[in-house]
Amino acid sequence: MSNKKNKKPVVTTKKEEKKQVIYPIIELEGNGQLILPDHIVTQINYLHGKVGKEEWSGMLLYDVISGTPAKPDGFVLEAKHIFLMDIGTAAYTEYETDGDIVDIYDNLEDAMEWKTGHIHTHHDMGTFFSGTDMSELNDNVDKHNYYLSLIVNFAGTFSAKVAFLSDTDNSELNFIDDSGKRQNFKVPNPLKNMVTIEMDIYYGMKDDFFYNRYHQVVKKIEAAAKAKAAAVSKKWGKGSYHNGHLGGSSQLDEIEFNTLPALRGVGATDSTDAKQLTDREVERLARNVIGVTADMSELRSVYSVLFTLSKAKSSEMEYYYTYLADNVGSVIEAFFDQELQSDEMDAVLTEISASMLRYQAIPAIVEVVKGINTVLSEFGLAFRTSESEEELEDQLEFETLQNDMM
Repeated sequence: MSNKKNKKPVVTTKKEEKKQVIYPIIELEGNGQLILPDHIVTQINYLHGKVGKEEWSGMLLYDVISGTPAKPDGFVLEAKHIFLMDIGTAAYTEYETDGDIVDIYDNLEDAMEWKTGHIHTHHDMGTFFSGTDMSELNDNVDKHNYYLSLIVNFAGTFSAKVAFLSDTDNSELNFIDDSGKRQNFKVPNPLKNMVTIEMDIYYGMKDDFFYNRYHQVVKKIEAAAKAKAAAVSKKWGKGSYHNGHLGGSSQLDEIEFNTLPALRGVGATDSTDAKQLTDREVERLARNVIGVTADMSELRSVYSVLFTLSKAKSSEMEYYYTYLADNVGSVIEAFFDQELQSDEMDAVLTEISASMLRYQAIPAIVEVVKGINTVLSEFGLAFRTSESEEELEDQLEFETLQNDMM
């Protein structure tokens, strides 16, 4: 069995070449469950710590707890052991099974009863199944009755799929001939599809006191955030944001966010520090804006914040977008420790947007990036409108004063 990730295919001689079969994919409705007991999580964390920045991969031994792939909702698997096979580079990992696997059966009493799958790491990236990961499933699915693949990363957001091959019920195909008529024909062998099942990850939690404390702290933080949001200044308003809905009829949908003036090189006056941001400063400002930490205490990367948000429920995102709209101005001006003019705020918002757009090609966070950019656009328009209204009021007051003096 060959398991590989992000590796160019090895050039073989004609004698060694084999025609690669690419199976059509059918994804079943409903999710199965993969249980990761405490000792498996410990093994994953140990390898993360020992291996560091390099990618690693290996065999994942697992057992069937209940159900079959025919009914995903009742299909439950439990991971039993990780058998490390390869430590690669920061870009890829691959392995070929060899004589080392005998050690599994010499050292693990129940290993003969378990099934073998695949585990590898994405490290700082999300754990969605990329084209390369789907190719790995395709290459190895024919070697198993059904095949489990688990992707892990530093953030602890794991993804897993089960794949198996299935013959199609009908080996009769058809095409439209040159006269426009449908022609049916049969193939000698039934066609095969690769059927996949998305697996939800569950953790085998035995220490209820320890694990329940996490949920208690999360609830405390959420309560504190709501209290802070209720007390925050309404100076910036919410733009045209209504009831948690982003987009739709908003006039801001037509604004090209990346056409706003860039901050670097803008000739701001000497009285402002809102200019010439370095890449590190942009990253720090962006992660605190989208993390909505007015005290500038956000330590995660922009990607980590975006990926965390992508896992939130829609109801939670509605609250997040509202909170972001209410606080973005405060966070930005706290960063510069001063009020900004309209052109300066536009430039800063552009830099924040650019910091997120680097990741827009990652499917898991496309909608989050789009949603945040919509909020930032709405805030930018509201900010410009508010500033114009203030300038108009100042002008009217000045003209009124002049008229009174005449």
